Formats: sequence, structure tokens, C-alpha cells
Amino acid sequence: MSNLFSEAQGSTIEEYFIAQKIEKMKELLVYDELSLSEIAFRLNYSSVKQSVQKGNRAYSELFQANTG
Repeated sequence: MSNLFSEAQGSTIEEYFIAQKIEKMKELLVYDELSLSEIAFRLNYSSVKQSVQKGNRAYSELFQANTG
């Protein structure tokens, strides 16, 4: 199933969900007056620290690719 997903989306399931979280994070940073802690909570991280820890190399590469 993950191979079919990868073929259809051009990314792994994990990369897809990371990209979705990045897009939501960008929206929240730009349009809402939320703290980083509130944004991390809304994205199902227990803290900003956890969101950074979960953001391994793939996360940072995707973030850079999506934000420039």
C-alpha cells in the first residue's frame, strides 16, 4: 500500500504528513496570533521541543524546500 501511495503522491506517507504539518504551521504562523507552544499543541506535539526533535533531517529538508 505504501508503494502505491508513494507512486501516486511522489513521496512517502511520512513525508506527506510532514509536508501537511509544515503547511498548517505556516498558515498558523502567518494568519493566527498563536505562540509557538500553541501551534505545536495544535499540530499534536506535546511541546515546541518535541516538534523540533521530531523534525529530523527529512523534516528540515522538506521545510526548506517548502519555504525557500
